[in-house]
Amino acid sequence: MLAHTIRSIRRQLHNLADKSTWENFYASKQNGGSKFDWFVDYQHLKKYLEPWITSNHHHHLAVLDLGCGISDIGARIFLDLLNQTGTVDCVDFSETAIRMMQDKYQHLANNPSSKLSYICAEATSLPFNDCTYHMVLDKGTLDAAIRHQSGEVIGQKIVTEALRVMACPSKLIQISDEDPDLRLQFLYHCCKIYQEKTKIYNTSVKFQELGTFNGMEYLMYTIEKGLA
Repeated sequence: MLAHTIRSIRRQLHNLADKSTWENFYASKQNGGSKFDWFVDYQHLKKYLEPWITSNHHHHLAVLDLGCGISDIGARIFLDLLNQTGTVDCVDFSETAIRMMQDKYQHLANNPSSKLSYICAEATSLPFNDCTYHMVLDKGTLDAAIRHQSGEVIGQKIVTEALRVMACPSKLIQISDEDPDLRLQFLYHCCKIYQEKTKIYNTSVKFQELGTFNGMEYLMYTIEKGLA
């Protein structure tokens, strides 16, 4: 069912990088009260995220969900893996999606001790300081952006901006269905741009197969950031 839904959306959403496309899509979901997970959901990802979060967990651990849409993965990380400690910021450029998620988790948003936030912002120009997050999760955001006619330039901005806000050490996790021959070359290039600009950081790029979910094959690409 999920694979059919995603294929259907890809046919309908001719420009996955266009803001109005997603505003219309999320508006159509407002009365349903349901979440939508692009590619894979939290249960599929938990076993890949948990070891790193557990080994690095402290009260100041900060996670960024980049392009959260109306997925509950950020909230699940906050409630389940972080036990409501640390910080999880969920970002999307769709005002409709952010409003829906703020309403859904208002019981946490209204809690002064809670650090789960939903923020409307562009992935190419994040409103956060350098070296803020210990983990950045991108589940399909880059995949949507690179479908734009200027997708390569936009994609480079998304990756280098994610690297900018990442702490040291930290990890960027991308979930994608793109072939490694294409994605790895692109990520290496983005890392080279970032390293030449900053001069003080090293990056390493890896990938692993996640397997087939609902008839579709997915991969996890990671960039680890450290001092040179």
